[in-house]
Amino acid sequence: QTLRDRFVFKILPMLNPDGVILGSYRTGLAGCDLNRKWRRPDPELHPTIFHAKALMARMRAEREIALFVDLHGHSAKRNVFMYGCDHVHWSSGPDGGAGAGAEVAGRGVRGAP
Repeated sequence: QTLRDRFVFKILPMLNPDGVILGSYRTGLAGCDLNRKWRRPDPELHPTIFHAKALMARMRAEREIALFVDLHGHSAKRNVFMYGCDHVHWSSGPDGGAGAGAEVAGRGVRGAP
């Protein structure tokens, strides 16, 4: 309850439903790996990524984003693992401006060892 009182949680259950229906776990209907389109998503080819980033930009205008987590399977890794992005990959939002993680990365937030 304390977390819910202090933070707003936005949960996006699936960013590639069009690809999943065709049996893909990483690509959308356009055949692009959506994990590789976060930097500059095309609103027509990668609409879910484009609008997720726009949602994050709107949220950031209202309050600080303390954490962004992307949970999904991997084509080669097994069990539990963690990847982190260098802050340079967070530098552009859907409109080419600062990405949702820009302030967090600038404060030296680091992932678990």
